[in-house]
Amino acid sequence: MVFPTRGAFSPSAKRSAMTLAAGNSHRRSVICALAWVALLVGCSHTPATLTDQDVPGSLRHQRLLFVGAHPDDEWVLMPVFVEACVFNGATCHFVSATRGEWGCFETLGQPDLDACAGIREREFRRSAAIAHGSAEVLDWEDLFYAHSGGGVRRNLTRWSQREGGREHLVEALVSLLQRFDPDVVFGLDPRHGATCHPSHRAVSLILIDAVRRLPAIQRPRVLFENAFAVQERMTPEMLDASARGAMFPWPTGSAGTLYYDGNRSLPNGRRAIEYQVDALRAHASQFPELPAEIRIDADASALRIPLADLADIDPAEELCTALDLGDYRTVDKSLAHVFRRIEALAAAAPPGIAVHLVQGGATVLQVGLLDSTGHQSRKDFGLRDVQLVVGAASREEADAALDAIERIVSRYVNAPP
Repeated sequence: MVFPTRGAFSPSAKRSAMTLAAGNSHRRSVICALAWVALLVGCSHTPATLTDQDVPGSLRHQRLLFVGAHPDDEWVLMPVFVEACVFNGATCHFVSATRGEWGCFETLGQPDLDACAGIREREFRRSAAIAHGSAEVLDWEDLFYAHSGGGVRRNLTRWSQREGGREHLVEALVSLLQRFDPDVVFGLDPRHGATCHPSHRAVSLILIDAVRRLPAIQRPRVLFENAFAVQERMTPEMLDASARGAMFPWPTGSAGTLYYDGNRSLPNGRRAIEYQVDALRAHASQFPELPAEIRIDADASALRIPLADLADIDPAEELCTALDLGDYRTVDKSLAHVFRRIEALAAAAPPGIAVHLVQGGATVLQVGLLDSTGHQSRKDFGLRDVQLVVGAASREEADAALDAIERIVSRYVNAPP
């Protein structure tokens, strides 16, 4: 099998925030703070420019924070967190900006968004526990726009609309940083987000803004996972290697790329890379077909997790648009997908439920006969001239079915241009 990556459709659970130490920035001395660009180990002389060999030791006894878009975005970096937080005295906290509520459609056939969010929150906590860490989920909307620079802009626009402006998004992460007071923050590379998922990139761009809002004395180091995980653009050789655990830096040949050696043997005798599989298994809703046995036997040089330091990259660089990922399913191309899901919902509904979806005066989906039902409930989506009509034997049944299906349709017809 191909070793899992974050899929194109990962629309990739409510708050599990722990009470974290706040106001403890005084624990760093002024001398250490002036060297904030280095990974601090107390007041030791950690070099500002790390080598690969420096990475594990430099995380000892540090406060490590991961910020991603979805509850499973941390799995690639799990070996880093396990070594640091299980064996080397560090503290780990994991944050997902969204509940990942749309992530159970494809994998479980689960259309109930709240149920999916609950599943994914529990899985996120289980994953965090692998590294003896805590987890919390914000409540930004789970989105999946075009896998391009334009999609990132639309993602940011939608979140800003829902959360009261981009300033509120940034302030939410500033508050998180002040509350947890991390030494090092991890995320996904904003230039591509590993899979080009726009939410991956949008979260990291907001995170960068939040870090830069902090006084220099309080700013953590920021390290991004920068592996190439766009399977549809991998060569057959890359796919074969990926199936055996290989990771590829993106962009290639970058002088600033750091590597964490996943082939390292940890104090319990396990290879660090094996904890990626543990994290995948924790997210069973996202990887339900994960085989019982997974071979991680790629070349040792490919079992290194690539990392990029924020200080070494231009976060505005655009690496996804050129890949022309227009074949990915996005909010613009998903009406047919929605229709299939509505058909599945209607088929599973009690007898006598009918669903009609009309766009521009033409019926684009029909399940059952409205004329044979005793009551019809309607919802108009004026923005795109869409009307949803649900029929049932009673008003209560029709309203309940309309409510469930409306949430699915509204996601697409209310998307920002």
